[in-house]
Amino acid sequence: MDYIEALEYIHGIPRAPERTGLERMRSLMSHLGNPQEGLKFIHVAGTNGKGSTSRIISLILEKSGYRTGLYTSPFIEVFEERVQVDSRNIDHEALARLTERVRSEVPSVMAEGHFHPTEFEVVTAIMFLYFKEMDIDFGVIEVGLGGKNDATNVLEPELSVITSISFDHVEYLGDTIESIAGHKAGIIKKAPSISAPQDPKAAEVLKTMAHGTGSDLNFISVEDIKYVGMDDWKQLIELTAQPWGTIRSHLGLLGKHQLENTLLAVTAVSRLAGLGYEVSSDSVISALDDVVWPARMERFGRSPSIILDGAHNPDGMRSLIESMDSYFRNVPRVVILGILKDKEARLMAETASQGARAVICTSPPTPRALTPEELMDYVPRHVDRFAEPSYEKALYSAVSIAGPEGLILVTGSLYMMGDFRKILRNRSLK
Repeated sequence: MDYIEALEYIHGIPRAPERTGLERMRSLMSHLGNPQEGLKFIHVAGTNGKGSTSRIISLILEKSGYRTGLYTSPFIEVFEERVQVDSRNIDHEALARLTERVRSEVPSVMAEGHFHPTEFEVVTAIMFLYFKEMDIDFGVIEVGLGGKNDATNVLEPELSVITSISFDHVEYLGDTIESIAGHKAGIIKKAPSISAPQDPKAAEVLKTMAHGTGSDLNFISVEDIKYVGMDDWKQLIELTAQPWGTIRSHLGLLGKHQLENTLLAVTAVSRLAGLGYEVSSDSVISALDDVVWPARMERFGRSPSIILDGAHNPDGMRSLIESMDSYFRNVPRVVILGILKDKEARLMAETASQGARAVICTSPPTPRALTPEELMDYVPRHVDRFAEPSYEKALYSAVSIAGPEGLILVTGSLYMMGDFRKILRNRSLK
């Protein structure tokens, strides 16, 4: 099996008829020799901010001298982004070899009466094999969906981390905050756990789970971090975390919501420091200054500047627009918007349109997406609205409308961020 064949196999896996528990994943891991055992993991669940939080944790650990694995989803441009060690993607040879190894065990799993493992289960198995092979010191693992029944939940964590919980994937996780929190809380085990501030009902669910498992659960306080100002497209922040006290640093990620993610990540690593792992404040400062995360208020070009952000649910979109209004008040803004059918499209479109000079509706590259015309119906009528399926044409129109002093925001779905990033890197934006 070569790299192309590996990707064809992974993406060609049939969908499971229904979402089940972890029995199938445990069977697969058993046939692979349980590579997840004996490794140290930080497990990250939540609705918004999982990827950014995971990336910050992994970079602090990497800067501290630990060989660190990072597992995230979805990928933005290339599949290999999902599995990294020390900020380097899994190479083609390893991906192909480990995919073949996982595929060779699938018949044994199915012989036990299970359906074919899902795509996410197969990729998660590949990740565990790779991290074992690379002899990592820590693996930072982002949950794919939910937590309790997520394929990643076969691991035993050193620390469980839960970002803010809100409504998303209600068809799988339930339509109440308590139900959704119950799925996220499924990653809490005996190890210590750290949570972002939560809705009181969600917080109560987390506390109940922590009490039942014996986990020492702590909630961060947003009073422990503050925004000081901007310096060349980086935030200046101050945060307080033991054992380091007050840390002043640049933060490479834009977005006021990233303050909470940053504090959560730093607090998580500080908890590891409290368990005896060596992490210095210099490593924290260096990681925060250097951290980048594709399609999270990611900037391209000047005159006008273009910002890509994969906000894909109402809470994420609200946080994004609040940040845009804070950083770029009175700057003419044009929004290029694409949203999936199974999202709260009207609410997202209304939020994304706030303060916009115009909204150009396009479509993420998936059958699950709204067409540009369908999406345009959700954009408030007092805003200039256009439908444009071509990303290149949408960008040219946005540049023309925004003018050199304006700003363009591309948002609504992570699925289209990779294509926009490729276009923007291949053209000259002065």
